[in-house]
Amino acid sequence: MGSLVDAVLGQQGLELLVENLGRLDETKGEGSEDSDGVHATLNVLENLLDFRPAAVAAHLAEKTNILRFLLKRLKSRKFDANKLCVW
Repeated sequence: MGSLVDAVLGQQGLELLVENLGRLDETKGEGSEDSDGVHATLNVLENLLDFRPAAVAAHLAEKTNILRFLLKRLKSRKFDANKLCVW
């Protein structure tokens, strides 16, 4: 599993995952493909963070816009399953 995490970090996998979060339109409602895509992406990020917390967190903070995405999601007053992932 360590080699997979290393490959994701080395091949800009985290950047790609976070970039794709911005392309998904969650306003289509819960259960839509885009909403499910956000949920799945957040789960992948969570699992990578569980396996190698320091390296993945540093990479996410330094090289992606994940914080901007998360703050934007938290500003929304509407509650949905993806917001539960962020909390």
